[in-house]
Amino acid sequence: MTRGRRRWLGIAAGDTRHDTIAVVRPGGGAAGRESGRNRMPEQFAVGDHVRWNSEAGHVEGVIVAKHTRDVRYKGHTRRCSAEDPQYEIKSDRTDHVAMHKGGALTKL
Repeated sequence: MTRGRRRWLGIAAGDTRHDTIAVVRPGGGAAGRESGRNRMPEQFAVGDHVRWNSEAGHVEGVIVAKHTRDVRYKGHTRRCSAEDPQYEIKSDRTDHVAMHKGGALTKL
């Protein structure tokens, strides 16, 4: 645990009795093990209805393509693989097409 986290939990810096504290999230699993890069991203299919977060708020749309190899998209190379594909999604509201990794998407 970091010093700031200990202070927030009210644990003294030298107190080692609490070094095995695990923060458990409502969905199960300890924080850090089930989040971020350690979690396998969900696999989606063309035609799935999904939601993602953009600068303007949550956006919903339909997956129109799944990329499993590196691809040039809007002037940039997007890194894709079979284990970590990227998806082209067409917005329901604006017909704008965006590309995101599976970890940024939520299936509806």
